Amino acid sequence: MKKLFTLLILLFTLSEITFSQVSDSVVYTKKVGLFKQLVNTKEYVYPVLSHVSNIFLDIPIAPYPEKEQFVLKYGDDIFIRFDATGFIFQLTDLTDSLATFKRIDKTVNFNYCIRSFNFVSGDGIYNYGGYGFWKNNGMIRKYDARSKEWSIIKTNEEIPPQLFKINNPWFNFKTEELYIPYRADINASLKNIEYMFGQITPLSYKLNLKSNEWEVLGNTSKETLKLIGEATLYLSTYKGLLVLSFEQLYLFDFENNRILKSDDNVFAQTFMRISDNNSMYHLGKTLYSSSFQTGKMDSVKLDLDSFKFTGQPIYTKIVDYTWAWIGGLAFLILLLFSGIYVIIIRRKKIDRSKTIEPKNFKFEFSDIEKGLIQMLLDKSKSNHTATINEINYVLGVKDKNIGLQKKVRSEVFNAVNEKFKLISDWDEPLVQSIRSESDKRYFEYMIRKDMIKEAERILQE
Repeated sequence: MKKLFTLLILLFTLSEITFSQVSDSVVYTKKVGLFKQLVNTKEYVYPVLSHVSNIFLDIPIAPYPEKEQFVLKYGDDIFIRFDATGFIFQLTDLTDSLATFKRIDKTVNFNYCIRSFNFVSGDGIYNYGGYGFWKNNGMIRKYDARSKEWSIIKTNEEIPPQLFKINNPWFNFKTEELYIPYRADINASLKNIEYMFGQITPLSYKLNLKSNEWEVLGNTSKETLKLIGEATLYLSTYKGLLVLSFEQLYLFDFENNRILKSDDNVFAQTFMRISDNNSMYHLGKTLYSSSFQTGKMDSVKLDLDSFKFTGQPIYTKIVDYTWAWIGGLAFLILLLFSGIYVIIIRRKKIDRSKTIEPKNFKFEFSDIEKGLIQMLLDKSKSNHTATINEINYVLGVKDKNIGLQKKVRSEVFNAVNEKFKLISDWDEPLVQSIRSESDKRYFEYMIRKDMIKEAERILQE
């Protein structure tokens, strides 16, 4: 029995895991590759994301096992923060085979800043935004080493960033400025269904961390909304926010207000594969990765200077045309004063005819559109939603690439919703989406119960 016990202890000691002696106050890990490299790096390094929980530090005490982790380099010190919490650990000792971390905070609350954006400035460790208590927020929080708590930073506005599918902020460590391409408000307590998925305000913002003032940069371009809204992976780099969207790598250069793109489609696929099993960070012209399983480091060349300008800006500056509009309006009134009554009457007649005319046309659904509607009706009647895979099967694109699947789904959804509005008395779209309960990165589709009878009537015509 003693030999068996000794063998178990030996196996536990030799295993590639992290462990805690008694509590979460001091934790050890044998995955030292990433920490050794960061300690020897003198340049600024953006926070390293774990993508999955229980990677860098394995602490078998709730709520640690379920939280993603972020590795932060502040000066010469290394820290690990657990997502959705204020829990933060500092590297206190590092050998060739063992890293020792000590918890330095005394926060208690958690789940108020889920998926918040982490960044490090010259004066401390910050996190921004996050989801909790049924809505997201735009608050800036800073770790206070004296009180060992997180303090709120007061700003002139609260601008919530996008959380799903990716975080959309980018921090410029050289100028101490935080950028977001657009704001996205999520509030489950409001009846408006758009707030369930993120009500988009297409304005780009910049926060000056020295004055704590948010500034509107301009109107977000349609290209930015499309690419970031559909992106699946992101990485902060010294040149901007790197995102994977439609199986292509794009670089959002906020300093110069440009969207750049890599022509290397093969590397975009490599980037996806690396992210499946590794945590990543970019430095110079190299992408570094740390294995989830072993903690060993690897690297591959990624030269951001090779990205080419797409011709599209991140945002367009807002120009104040107030006085031009006033002058033009005054001139128009003076010019058309004598005939204004006739013009109003004619416009009313035209508007009335436009309102009635579409009802006289018969807009028929294609066989594929009918099949989609019927499948969604069957699901909705049984209180279920349709997954993306089920939608792809009905549309006949289940074996196509992801980019083509998204394109076909978007075109068919738009066609169905437009036709439905024209031949019914509903202004709401027929096909509606909700975020998946099992994985918030994906959507599921349905027809609302109060629209089922109208949809059945239209299919029978």
